[in-house]
Amino acid sequence: MKNTNWREIVEIVGVVSIVASVLLLAMEVRQANQIAGSELELNLQQGFMQMNHERASNPAFAQLFAKTARPTDHLITATEREQMRGLAWHYVNICVAAQSAFDNDLLSDSQFKAYADGLQWTIDNHPGLHPHFVAIYESFPTIQEMRVFAPLRELVEAHRTSNQ
Repeated sequence: MKNTNWREIVEIVGVVSIVASVLLLAMEVRQANQIAGSELELNLQQGFMQMNHERASNPAFAQLFAKTARPTDHLITATEREQMRGLAWHYVNICVAAQSAFDNDLLSDSQFKAYADGLQWTIDNHPGLHPHFVAIYESFPTIQEMRVFAPLRELVEAHRTSNQ
């Protein structure tokens, strides 16, 4: 009887150890995902921080933003059009990364919404980027169903309506 009690105690301790190990592993995976999400958010934000730093420190780059905000008030050169296309791609690439991170549970709903809202703000305040956003959107069907591009979908629909 004494041997049976020890055997049962050892089995119970073994089962408890396995359960504890699984719980610990789950906590470590969750923590690793939180760290990955934080690092991703920082990397996405660095794209904006770099652009804003350049805008604050480079007068020519700042002037480009003035032209995207009021394109009808300025003469826009071919080089500036290409720079505007590059800016539009910059925003699109960040939004694609945000959508991917959200789809992989690395961004919260509120963080994800901030990227869609940021795209909407850019569309509202930088009409000089509109033709470039429309061209990118129409050229790449893979982005057309991404939720983050809802503001861009509305812009494209308005563009199509105004051209009919």
